[in-house]
Amino acid sequence: MALCGLLWGAWASPAAAATPQRASKRMTPSPVVTTFDDTQGRFHLGLPAGWTFAPQPGDTGGMYFRRMQNKVPANAVVRIMQFNLPIELQAFAARIAAASDQEPGFHLLQSEPILIGSVTGL
Repeated sequence: MALCGLLWGAWASPAAAATPQRASKRMTPSPVVTTFDDTQGRFHLGLPAGWTFAPQPGDTGGMYFRRMQNKVPANAVVRIMQFNLPIELQAFAARIAAASDQEPGFHLLQSEPILIGSVTGL
């Protein structure tokens, strides 16, 4: 049995959306300002400046983090799941989808197939 930590989030900035980026420009990672230690001892995570722990009532499967920049929120979630290995890709994707469905306020509006290269995505 293995633990799998997943990090996903969303970032939106009106200024960044309005300014095209050159493909050759490299992003410089933000320096770690503080370390977050999971309250259940499952992981620790270096947080860049501006990111804070944002606990969600009733959530026991992970940890939420938030940052505001120019009045635009960014959220990141670390979700911890237990898997029996090996795991089929379809089963892994189904577990991720089920976890997303349980997020507070989440409502799937539309789902459609997608191609990644020439491979159908999950």
